[in-house]
Amino acid sequence: MKRTRTRGAGPSDARLRTLAGWLREWTLDRALRDAVCAAGAAGPAPAARVASISYTDVPAVADIRLLHPDVSPSADRPVHVALLDRAASGFWLAAPFGRFSNPASAGEWKTGRRTAALRVLCLWNARWMPPGAVLRSWRAGRLTARERGSALRVLESWREGTLPDAHLRARTGLPVVHPGDPRRVYEDEETRMMDEAAADPDDRLQVASGPGTPPGGVYEVPDSEWQKAAEPEKRESGDFRPSGPGCPRRP
Repeated sequence: MKRTRTRGAGPSDARLRTLAGWLREWTLDRALRDAVCAAGAAGPAPAARVASISYTDVPAVADIRLLHPDVSPSADRPVHVALLDRAASGFWLAAPFGRFSNPASAGEWKTGRRTAALRVLCLWNARWMPPGAVLRSWRAGRLTARERGSALRVLESWREGTLPDAHLRARTGLPVVHPGDPRRVYEDEETRMMDEAAADPDDRLQVASGPGTPPGGVYEVPDSEWQKAAEPEKRESGDFRPSGPGCPRRP
């Protein structure tokens, strides 16, 4: 009789490959940014020429919106958000799309879309955005009803520190556990971007120059960094506390 092998409850090989892919993207992104700075090419971004484009459509739940550059001026890329809900106060629950093709953590969900800017939705970084900020945006697409429902379920699971259904979990990353995990640097940068977007316009400069600066360039991922990112502990049992800013209460 052939003996069958049983596997533990640890992360799947596919999700470990996703983590490895994210680390490669992060490493390349850091190296390119450091190379630009070293070459002296870094400087103030030119003013975006958007004056001739008017805001002709009214935002709606399930919209994918491209934010005006002034809404998050320190962002180093165009910021697309998905509008997941709207409160009676007029505030919008908006989750940004990520800059990489692989989800970084359990709060990031791979949408399955081919458009580079819309491949991963970062539910952990969702914010209630003021109406004025969302009005200064352009529709770039729409979530389907299934996409919106899946995104909300991943968000709810992440906030509660539980595991979503298996078919959703397969398209998320592994949770961040170790305090030295390199993904925490990435989360700090992305948090600041959305803090700006959700802030009162008079507070944006203070948010952009907030405490802390990212560490120096990362040109390769040492074994120790990989071990911190892939540390199992209790990540797959559902008994973990999510990292990141969390989703504020409905305004």
